[in-house]
Amino acid sequence: MYPSFCAWPGESSRSRIPVTELADGEILSCEGATLRVLHTPGHANDHVCLFLEEERAMFTGDNVLGWGTGTFQDLQQYMRSLKLMASQAPDVLYPAHGPVVSGTSEVAAWLQMYITHREDRMRQVENELRAVDVGLDLVDLVKRVYKAQPEVLQSEGLFRVACLNTKENWIQPGFVCQKPF
Repeated sequence: MYPSFCAWPGESSRSRIPVTELADGEILSCEGATLRVLHTPGHANDHVCLFLEEERAMFTGDNVLGWGTGTFQDLQQYMRSLKLMASQAPDVLYPAHGPVVSGTSEVAAWLQMYITHREDRMRQVENELRAVDVGLDLVDLVKRVYKAQPEVLQSEGLFRVACLNTKENWIQPGFVCQKPF
């Protein structure tokens, strides 16, 4: 009866909803509104942002949060996506969580802050790995990288996110970081 359904494992069949996949560059329009789809993997491989052409407004999904930074599946994809988002020069950002960011220079600064934060974090991890002669386990690496942020080390939820981001992007199978240099 319905050609395409999607449900998360363990959900009942009543929770299934039809899904239409969006393509990068696809245009969705109705009277007065034109949305352009931007494939922006990083937070998730199938993540998209929507760009409202008439207002130069971007709906960022979880690639940009209203506070802090989130998790991502692939750091390199995430960085490319942030740069793609910035290249669109939006006047307004509508994050999935948190306040709206408006004004061309404010939006550019907000996106650059995300890019710079991740570049700084990559350097921190690389510096910590260079500083040891043997591998570090995941917990020790995260404690070293986040030592200046005690709130991360004291919050179980934040610590898990830090571990997840570190594990997914810098740790080889077996949860051991080998000195890469």
